[in-house]
Amino acid sequence: MQTISLHPSNPLVHCHRVQQRYTLPGLAYIDLIYQELHEKGVDIFSYVLQEVTLLNSLQLTVESSWELKIQMTPIQEGFSFEITGVQNDQDPYTLSLLRAKAIKKDPVAPCAIKKLDRSSADASRSLEAIYQHYRERELEHTGFMKATGILETHTTEWISKVGLSDLAKGSAEAFLFHPTLLDGAAVSLGFGVKETVHASGMVLLPIYIEEVTVHGRIQEECHAVVSRESVSFSGELLKFSIDFYDTDGNPLAQLKGFSAKRLRSDANVTQEVHTAVPKNQLTRDAARAESYLRRLFEGKSKIPSHQIQREAGFYEWGLSSSELMSIVQELEQKIGADLSPTLLFEHTTLESLAVYLQDTYPTVFGIEEDAQKVSEVKHIEQEPVRMTRGHVSEERPTGDIAIIGLAGRYPQADNLEEFWGNLTK
Repeated sequence: MQTISLHPSNPLVHCHRVQQRYTLPGLAYIDLIYQELHEKGVDIFSYVLQEVTLLNSLQLTVESSWELKIQMTPIQEGFSFEITGVQNDQDPYTLSLLRAKAIKKDPVAPCAIKKLDRSSADASRSLEAIYQHYRERELEHTGFMKATGILETHTTEWISKVGLSDLAKGSAEAFLFHPTLLDGAAVSLGFGVKETVHASGMVLLPIYIEEVTVHGRIQEECHAVVSRESVSFSGELLKFSIDFYDTDGNPLAQLKGFSAKRLRSDANVTQEVHTAVPKNQLTRDAARAESYLRRLFEGKSKIPSHQIQREAGFYEWGLSSSELMSIVQELEQKIGADLSPTLLFEHTTLESLAVYLQDTYPTVFGIEEDAQKVSEVKHIEQEPVRMTRGHVSEERPTGDIAIIGLAGRYPQADNLEEFWGNLTK
């Protein structure tokens, strides 16, 4: 296990602040992982990173110092990675930061990166102007972490041409994939993409990358491209793929399925975006899925299940990003299949998630959910009284009584939880 000391004076965090707190850029982990492979004598261009999941942001105060612990474990198809942070204090604190896999690349697989578009741009904007836009929204890049260049808008794509500033050029050879260039490309391309999905006021931070493929090092300058057809937006999650090239147009890397989540405390965003399903369209099976989800979320949020609003966003329940991803892991165990870690950022309400799960996994939420709504079948010993004329008989019955099932219809509600919720409103 490799350990790296990280202090607030490190330019990676000192020159990158989120909501006025020194923050390690999420894309810096790509270089950390490939550096670890390289130091172990592994050919980095023979491996792709998959399921790169950013569990928590590492934020430092002026007084704090952290150690990053990189655990690289051999698995059948390559290596797994877990990165944790340990705060060096009188009361040490451990934070899970990242999970990922490095998988051996298919040697005959063709390069998926298209040729670089050399046509003239329809519009352009300087990176300086883009950084100013984010600085006004409490995402600040200075000095070492501030790239130079421009963002070009084309008919079918955006192209970010980024390079290191004079302050950072001396560090070019120290990195395989320079965090300033990766971050500068993602920030500028995200700026262009956000304007087309009507989310220009939002600040979004990386949370997940489906796959990272590398063909060459990214050290001093590069061109990065996002195709319009790769973009999707759910209201909480912005997703696209980024292709990297050298200045001659040769492919360097691809971040496939790069996903960034909305920074929730962004004061510039005032409207919640939910995907509500009309009540009369919630099928009985989807209601079963919703019933299961209510119990699951009740345990995480500490909110009684009958008080959980079907159309409220998950963040309104006080759940953090890492808690949402842990819920996805529990859903995987329930369903018996792998789910995207970003599932709860794409389906952002109880209602839309229930419909998705039932449509995608129709055999999972069936009769067993009805059985769970009824308490376990219990044999209840009773001592009933039997009324007779003039006196009460205390005669015991000869056998036990068993409750074998319950059913009911609830006014203006699909299930018992919703009925109680209506009564408490």
